[in-house]
Amino acid sequence: PVCRLYALGDIHGDLHTAKKALHAAGVTTAGGSWAAGCSTLVQTGDIVDRGTESLECLDYFRRLQHEARERKGNVVVLLGNHELLNFEGVTSFVHEHELKKAGGEGEWRKLFAPRGEYRVWLETLNPVYKHKDTVFVHGGILPEFAAIGVPGINRMARFMIKNGQFNQGLLGEHGVFWSRRIIS
Repeated sequence: PVCRLYALGDIHGDLHTAKKALHAAGVTTAGGSWAAGCSTLVQTGDIVDRGTESLECLDYFRRLQHEARERKGNVVVLLGNHELLNFEGVTSFVHEHELKKAGGEGEWRKLFAPRGEYRVWLETLNPVYKHKDTVFVHGGILPEFAAIGVPGINRMARFMIKNGQFNQGLLGEHGVFWSRRIIS
């Protein structure tokens, strides 16, 4: 079998378009189930915010991870800056329809608070993934962070997230979630 590598960027709560793109690429069936066998799909973060189905998108990618594993495939979901914003309780990018569905802003924040329903799963995810010679990240990796390597970045990011050290160092404006600089 041919094991391919696929990547899908920011979904921002748009489940219909995400499913449409995955099906068009042959990653999923028309019904949205895993169809790519031993292939790997990397979703580079920002599943949430802006659209009206962020929670449904999170549920979908969790399910797709499980389906892919059962079929010897792999779905890697990375954290993006919008997941971090929700960890911090920032709801200014959450669509009003989503807040209402969740029972209000306070209830939404609980979903992403420590030990919250979605936060528990999201905290198992990494910000960086390396597949052979290709590195995936939501933002960018500046030389000072590249020097610690992918495993080091992932460990440091998880530690900082767990300890609420947002907006500094690796999680700050020049870190892997926010940097848009390209270093050649």
